[in-house]
Amino acid sequence: MEEGLTIESEEAASLATTLATLRGESIEAVVTTALRDALERDRAVKEGASAPHQEDTEYLELRKIVDDIHRHLQHPLPSWDYSWLYDDETGLPR
Repeated sequence: MEEGLTIESEEAASLATTLATLRGESIEAVVTTALRDALERDRAVKEGASAPHQEDTEYLELRKIVDDIHRHLQHPLPSWDYSWLYDDETGLPR
C-alpha cells in the first residue's frame, strides 16, 4: 500500500515537527500515534464508552511509575532511625 500523506497546513506541519523533536521520533511516528489515539477515543465515544479523561490517563501513567519504583525498592525499607549517628550522652554527632 503506497499512499502518501501530504500536510499542507503550516500549523499542522509545525505541530508535527515540534512533537517529533520533543519525543525524539520521526514525524511519521508522531502523526501515526496521534491518529491512532484519536481513532481509539472516537470509537470509544461512538460505542457509548466515555473517552478517557486526561486526569485518568495521567493517574495510570503515574501508577505505572510508582509500581516500577516499588519493584526496585529494597525490602524491608531502610530504617529512619539515625540515633546511631549521635552520641548518647551529648546528642552531638559522633
